[in-house]
Amino acid sequence: MNVILIFTYGISLKNWEENKIFDREILLYKHLQQKHNIKFTFLTFGDHEDLEFADKLDNFKIIPIYKYIKKSDFKIYNFLKTIYITFKLKALLSNNSLIKTNQQNGAWIGLILKFLIKKPLIIRTGYNLYEFSKNEKRSIYVRFFYYILTKISILYSDSYLVTSKADKVNLKEVFGEKGNVLHFPNWVDSIVDSRESNRYENKVLSVGRLETQKNFSEIIESLKNENIEIDIVGEGSQKDSLLKFSKLNNVELNILQKMSFYDLKNIYQKYKIFISSSIFEGNPKVVLEAMANGCLVIAKKNMNVEEIIKHNQNGIIYNSNEELKEQVKFYLENENERKNLVKNSIKTIKTYNLLDIHIDKEYALYKNLNID
Repeated sequence: MNVILIFTYGISLKNWEENKIFDREILLYKHLQQKHNIKFTFLTFGDHEDLEFADKLDNFKIIPIYKYIKKSDFKIYNFLKTIYITFKLKALLSNNSLIKTNQQNGAWIGLILKFLIKKPLIIRTGYNLYEFSKNEKRSIYVRFFYYILTKISILYSDSYLVTSKADKVNLKEVFGEKGNVLHFPNWVDSIVDSRESNRYENKVLSVGRLETQKNFSEIIESLKNENIEIDIVGEGSQKDSLLKFSKLNNVELNILQKMSFYDLKNIYQKYKIFISSSIFEGNPKVVLEAMANGCLVIAKKNMNVEEIIKHNQNGIIYNSNEELKEQVKFYLENENERKNLVKNSIKTIKTYNLLDIHIDKEYALYKNLNID
């Protein structure tokens, strides 16, 4: 079986490498290739430099869009060129059995290809693009575009994958029920021992882009004047402002650069507590990875996170700054209570989120849709 994977709009293999996510993003497809003999063609938004990854991707075919067309300095031209190049690459892609998108942003290429080469289309979404655009207060034009893209994607895709049940419910309310919206939560590749003896006594960890959505200032404000350090792994526009804010609140804040998937797994294993302070989320991979690596997750209340974290069962949900402070202090000081929650969080990951489960589920979907 041959499958086209269309990368997220604007993203290349080089971007994956630069953003330290290459090793993780490629795992699912390598396992599908090895276990089920699936052959993948990666349609990326890169140029000839993406072809340099061929030595890391044995038996994968790489087609970088900007090898065939010149990238413009104007966003609208690049968007229009992606429509043009889809027609131009028809012959090169017609021998594939299925089409899949890595995210909804870029789904228009998959939709065009579906009708050009007459193959089934899977649109995967890591989060609700239209809902996020509203939460981020994007322009009315951007929101309208994402609304139309979502509506058409659900209408014409054979399977539309969402990572959270909350997204599935929201899509049904806004766009109606077609029956092709399926719940495929995110995965983790492995579970490790808790390694209690190596974990910090007075540090907490968080991971993510240093942007408003992630709400890191709330962690700082909650732990002001406490003898608890905060380590954040990430990059973004709020780095300087967060460091200044931490000094004003007498908080020791360390911002660590983004790191590779495997290095980050080792980082999780050094902390007892992981804090997710995001205002809104999809199905956060960092929460799942923290759970799989023995951290107690304390997360801000929102529907998507509450699908993963069940309060006082496999983690903690907080509503206010005061609650966050109290919960952090309590679970840093009370080992048995924390270990019990961590034990349950490991069970959650084993039941719902291991990569082996996801591989079989994804392959079953491919077989069901494959019309060759």
